[in-house]
This record gives sequence, C-alpha cells and structure tokens, in this order.
Amino acid sequence: MARNETAVGDAPPPLHEETRALLDTETAAHHLHLKPGTLRQWHALDRCPEGLKPVQIGGRLRWSTDNIRKLCGGAA
Repeated sequence: MARNETAVGDAPPPLHEETRALLDTETAAHHLHLKPGTLRQWHALDRCPEGLKPVQIGGRLRWSTDNIRKLCGGAA
C-alpha cells in the first residue's frame, strides 16, 4: 500500500487534522459521506461539483483536501 493511502478498516484522521494536500478516492469519499464509486462515476461522467475535479496521478484519482474542506463548509 502506498504511504498516502488509508488501509481498509483504518479510519482517516478528521478532515481538520488532515495534512495531505491530495487524498485518495476512498478517503475523499469518507469525508464527503459518499461511496468511492460515486466520486469515480462523477469523474467518469465529468459531473463533479464545482471545485471538486480531481487530478490523475499514475492512473489514480486524487482529490484536493482544501476543496473538500470548502465543500464541507470548513476553511481551507
């Protein structure tokens, strides 16, 4: 498992304590209270909410922690 990915069964830190700039899909979905497949589908259909568009690194989607904070009503 890559260093910046959350192991299955491990809860990620609270969003306000998250130190990574980019999150894997599973962690992003956890913080947004969505299923990872929902985020993947939004990306595939180009239907991500404004400001949530992921970047692709090594074939994997990464989601901006700051953008997730903004969507959740927190400060970046």
